[in-house]
Amino acid sequence: MSALARPPPEMTGWETQLRIAMDAILPLAPLLQQIKAFNQLDKRVAITISEEVLDGTWDALIAGRCDLTLGASGDIPKGIFEHKLIDDVEFVFAVARGHPLCLHKEPVDAAAISAFPTIVMADSSLSVPARSSGLLESRQIIRVANAAAKIHAQVMGVCVGFLPTHLIQHEIQQGDLVVLNCTVPRPNIPLYLAWYKGNQGKALHWFIESCSSSSWLNLH
Repeated sequence: MSALARPPPEMTGWETQLRIAMDAILPLAPLLQQIKAFNQLDKRVAITISEEVLDGTWDALIAGRCDLTLGASGDIPKGIFEHKLIDDVEFVFAVARGHPLCLHKEPVDAAAISAFPTIVMADSSLSVPARSSGLLESRQIIRVANAAAKIHAQVMGVCVGFLPTHLIQHEIQQGDLVVLNCTVPRPNIPLYLAWYKGNQGKALHWFIESCSSSSWLNLH
């Protein structure tokens, strides 16, 4: 872990700005709903949303690029942050309609997968050591910047890989993606929201409470 940025000064009033770093694995709509509700307070707080991947969420908080991070995963830095669990993300192994793996006897194993290019989202961390999630052994690894690009690439049949179930319901229902049983383990990942201890800004804590009660991974 890199050297920590200085925590923000303790605030007890309404901030002039609030910076939120959000992992690309989360849908944007729930946060926009919270912002819409916050706007009814008419507090004139400027809100900036940035997109991060994997340890990029922690990196943004550690480096002082955000005040609140949403969807952070992996090891939680000890002693300097408060955090709350948002939800657990479920993953499935998915391929494009008509992909050769659809003809493979299930469950698909690592040897069968290794014959095809696989795709992952690249860690957006600038200073924390990069982390890979759902990396599969294959003849080619393709890295993209966010979940939307990963889904698009898999729908096109460019590559295969694990995808968050909550983000591909439409593609599954339309038949653009086919979920295959897979012997390679891919456990659920807990996601957190986190912020610096001692930061008592009213806008920050409004969003902490609001985002804690939001439905982030609603599949309906």
